[in-house]
Amino acid sequence: MYPRKMNRELAFRLLMAAGLKRAKVKDAAKMVRVGKWSNSLVRVVDRVDDDMPDLIEPPNLTEAAMIKDLDIKVTRANHARPIHEAAVDPPHVGDLRNISDSVAGIPGHLIIGNKVRAILDDFLDKNPNLQAACLESIGAEVTQEQVIPESDHTYLRSQLVALFASVGVITGKDAHLPCSGESVSSSVCGLLLHAWAQAAGDPAASIALWFRDGAPADIRVPMDELEGVMPHVRKDETPDDPASLETDYEAFTNHGDLENDPEVLATFQGFVDAGYLHSCDSLEECTEFLGPRWRASHT
Repeated sequence: MYPRKMNRELAFRLLMAAGLKRAKVKDAAKMVRVGKWSNSLVRVVDRVDDDMPDLIEPPNLTEAAMIKDLDIKVTRANHARPIHEAAVDPPHVGDLRNISDSVAGIPGHLIIGNKVRAILDDFLDKNPNLQAACLESIGAEVTQEQVIPESDHTYLRSQLVALFASVGVITGKDAHLPCSGESVSSSVCGLLLHAWAQAAGDPAASIALWFRDGAPADIRVPMDELEGVMPHVRKDETPDDPASLETDYEAFTNHGDLENDPEVLATFQGFVDAGYLHSCDSLEECTEFLGPRWRASHT
């Protein structure tokens, strides 16, 4: 048994010798495939420094060991993983689920919309009674003529026609009138709406002409006007069979009168009994129940 100091000295010298050997090995190592079936890789050092030839000897790999020099570098390989392609809609303006975002996507609507608002604000400022009449008409059984005269309607529409003309959109002489034709009629001023959309640079402006020309009646007709405006149906969605959309008019029944439906009446009565609703038999009773604050806001 060696003394402790001698063991320490021997260990130190062995470590130094190993470090010198590693430092003297040139970067001439390579990987070779060995074994009867050539299924093993061995790292081989071709040679060492000339001044220390006996420090490290290369392994004695004979021809019987089936040595095959591959001249390769072993690196970490990543396993291939399948990449699932995410469904992406083609570029489009928007849809009806987020109408405010869709409108904001057409900057022209924000510009023209503010100019239209300025016209309406100016008209209401000059006709304060008209705004009160419009508010009173909500839920009332009155005609449009009783709320706002047709002459006022015609004046406002002519102001819009002049506005759209100022930005280069010229309309016909009847643009301020509701659309009416031999086979198509509507209470909407389709030509005025079309001019508004054109002035805003709306890519779906031609849709407004449906009020004059009629909309495509066949669901199998391509909707080219909405190309780039609304999203396409996804390819993985199975289209409905047009034949399945037919209506059996012999078995079809529309909803009944809610005011006479016992189930609906029982539901509302439950709300009244629970204190969520208050029932009144007349407008006068309702006005009295709501109190002076409500009467002041409607006079």
